[in-house]
Amino acid sequence: MHQTEPPCPNGPRVLKPKTIELRLIVTNGIADTDAKLTFQFCPDESAPSRVWIVKLPPIKNADAFPKPVTPGVWELQLQAAADTQPIEVLNYTPKSARQWLEDNGRQKMTPAELLILACEGRFTVCVYQAPN
Repeated sequence: MHQTEPPCPNGPRVLKPKTIELRLIVTNGIADTDAKLTFQFCPDESAPSRVWIVKLPPIKNADAFPKPVTPGVWELQLQAAADTQPIEVLNYTPKSARQWLEDNGRQKMTPAELLILACEGRFTVCVYQAPN
């Protein structure tokens, strides 16, 4: 005989997917000109992963690492050599992955790029700075 757990008296438990957030601050030391971007990701079956590419001006600390602010919220601060405004922000989903490959195969590299991959409830962050 197979025994099963009795149903929950309050109905089935529905687990809400956790939203994760990455806050990007690009600064040159002048707070009025800081660029502040927020990337949010809520993993579910309809959006299993996302990719953002942020094309940036030259960065002084390309080895910067995101720091936790609160549970599920991280902050990455990049020190810009001069201008702090992103040159371009690109967003890709699994459905537009082919477009990502086409865009990045043809476009000229900017001085620095930030690649953000959100997958399975986590962010992977990579900053690439073109050699001088």
